[in-house]
Amino acid sequence: MVYVKGMNIAANLTLDAFVKESIGEDALQSLIKQCIGGNNNAKGNNHENYFAIYKLVKSFNDTPNDDIEISSQDRAFVDDLVVLNKTKNSKISYQLKDSKTVYWHKAKGISPYFKRQYKIDMLYYHLKSSETVLVLAQKNVFLLRSKDIPSNITSHTRCMYFPNQDSANKMLLENSDFKNEIRKLCVTPDQTDKLEIIVKFLMGAWFTHNKTEKKINRLLELAKEGVQPDFFKLGINSLKLDPQTSKILDKIDGMTYTIDNNFLNYQYGDFEGIVRHKLDTPEFKLLCATLTTQQPSDAMTLFSILMGSGESHD
Repeated sequence: MVYVKGMNIAANLTLDAFVKESIGEDALQSLIKQCIGGNNNAKGNNHENYFAIYKLVKSFNDTPNDDIEISSQDRAFVDDLVVLNKTKNSKISYQLKDSKTVYWHKAKGISPYFKRQYKIDMLYYHLKSSETVLVLAQKNVFLLRSKDIPSNITSHTRCMYFPNQDSANKMLLENSDFKNEIRKLCVTPDQTDKLEIIVKFLMGAWFTHNKTEKKINRLLELAKEGVQPDFFKLGINSLKLDPQTSKILDKIDGMTYTIDNNFLNYQYGDFEGIVRHKLDTPEFKLLCATLTTQQPSDAMTLFSILMGSGESHD
């Protein structure tokens, strides 16, 4: 399967044919067995699911304008999660382990899988860069395996610690990296209950659509669809207030406002609110017409109009 438009596939071979010819028949049989096993074990894995949400959100937060796809259980040797940046023609493949016995070598050593995956990425998919990451839920295993990464894969391999938790609340409380990324998507980042709602809907979108949808922007939009009021902010402001509405808001002494994710946010002292309707909706245009007609000159009159639009406020 071609990952990037215009990318040349090695000798026009299928992936299986490439593996057989370039790595060997044993490697091909291993790939086939791994794909079957991965599909059978895909359900109900909290560690993999929360990590997928974490990487989905972090990828967007880090590079919101890049064309990025995220997928799990691909036909690959390192397959638990794959993040493909089409803009940069780069890929990171993650293998997750929640076990006290993980080894690079020995009979069940995993280093050959990392070596094979890198070869496929560079010679078959012709990626500009490829990284393979071992994600470990046990801290002591992470410390051990970080120290003995085999020399033949060190150029493209690293270890990462990501503890396993059995609920969104525990993940937010115990994993500061996870929480910080979720906070960047939330209009009220200091309210844990709102963060939990975002995680819930992200997880729902991932469960429902990860086999058919890979674009991170689309997955985030699907997660947002069911949230009312809209606690999400995706950091994209393509719309602006019309000059007449801006003039009315600017007349209110002590009031500040911003456009965040194409929503109007406002604050006056300790009072703050968010108009639920986006700037390009008929509802928001009707609100602007009401402001133009009534011309509020004080904060209380303005807020009574904004609150009448059905927005959330604190």
